[in-house]
Amino acid sequence: MVESSVNLETKNVYCCRAGCVAYAARREDLTACDIFKAPRYRADGKPHTQVTYWPLLPWLKMMLADPDIGVGMVKAMKAARAAAVASPTEGLRDWFDRSIFRKMVEQGSFSSNTCIALGISTDGFQAWRQRGFEGWRTILTILNVDPSSRVQVVSQVILGITPEPGQPADLESFFTPFPRSSTPLQW
Repeated sequence: MVESSVNLETKNVYCCRAGCVAYAARREDLTACDIFKAPRYRADGKPHTQVTYWPLLPWLKMMLADPDIGVGMVKAMKAARAAAVASPTEGLRDWFDRSIFRKMVEQGSFSSNTCIALGISTDGFQAWRQRGFEGWRTILTILNVDPSSRVQVVSQVILGITPEPGQPADLESFFTPFPRSSTPLQW
């Protein structure tokens, strides 16, 4: 579905056939799963299973460049940055009222209105019950959009899906392909 909607690169990472770990970072050179003890490769030499990731930056660039969505994202970040330097409000209205965001603005992390605030979540799902497909998805939420559209498909980006049922034994190993930075993405 993703590939037919937009032209995005994909990154494939091999994982245990049980879906418990990804062979990334410290597991790159393993020939068998250190949790499930299953061999990494089939008899024909090909890996058992792989996870497909869709890189984050192309998604965000497309959204920021969109004449409707991008303008709203910039406007929302401008309002969030202004609220962060204003005197504290009573209670919480949205993500930008949190002390963490206020501190990051103070430190210069969100230095322009084109910065993008992101939230990440994971959860298991079951699809096509009769065929038994289950997995864990990693979803990124763009926070600096209007709250009414934040839960819509356009603001929810699927970064990856693990291939097997149940929560992975090492969910962190599936996050390895995602960029990590303490500074926000900017254009």
